[in-house]
Amino acid sequence: MADEIPTKPIVSVVSVNRGSDDGNGGSCSDAGIIVLRFEDDNSINKTSYRFKVLDSNFFSDVFPSEAVTFAPLKRNKREMYFVWFDLAESSPEKLDFKLQIVAVSASGQESEPELVVVSENGENG
Repeated sequence: MADEIPTKPIVSVVSVNRGSDDGNGGSCSDAGIIVLRFEDDNSINKTSYRFKVLDSNFFSDVFPSEAVTFAPLKRNKREMYFVWFDLAESSPEKLDFKLQIVAVSASGQESEPELVVVSENGENG
């Protein structure tokens, strides 16, 4: 039996944190972190998600080009964390872009895309 087409993802932006230079070259303070929460009914064991930044070349490298699944430690929360080397203080790239998210079944069938606004201002669309 072929698997079904996944439902359109329901995604919210939990948090967006910019990195900073705390003067300690060995710390991770320069890491920017975006946390997304998935609230759809797709199987966490049989569904992966593909991401595409629609309007920012800079932030398109934050998301993997292949479809990804939940990390084992965050599977129950249905959250995904995306981290990048952030030079917010010395090179402030504006963090405000549209992210397209597609659910992908184990056989490669894709859902309708969901659009989410990722912004430092806490807007989520």
